[in-house]
Amino acid sequence: MLHVLPVRFDSKEKFHAFLVQEQKAADDGMRKAVEKAGGTFKETAVEPVPEVKAPAYYADPTLFVLEGGRVLAIAASRPHAVAVAAKALPRFR
Repeated sequence: MLHVLPVRFDSKEKFHAFLVQEQKAADDGMRKAVEKAGGTFKETAVEPVPEVKAPAYYADPTLFVLEGGRVLAIAASRPHAVAVAAKALPRFR
């Protein structure tokens, strides 16, 4: 699944900070629900993806790519998302 997020960033640093903040908020909500049900929760990492020739981070199950100030989100396994990004980015510019 491809989606263009309705946000814009003027720097890689702001993009990364936003992703970390959003993932932390999502993890906090999920952690409470899982622990309330008696389960254990593992935090989701926001990992850089150097294979993509643009600022990109993977937070399972989505690859987020910053291109021209816009954000492309690709929901797939990491290898599949990287392959889709390689084909989609030239058209996204």
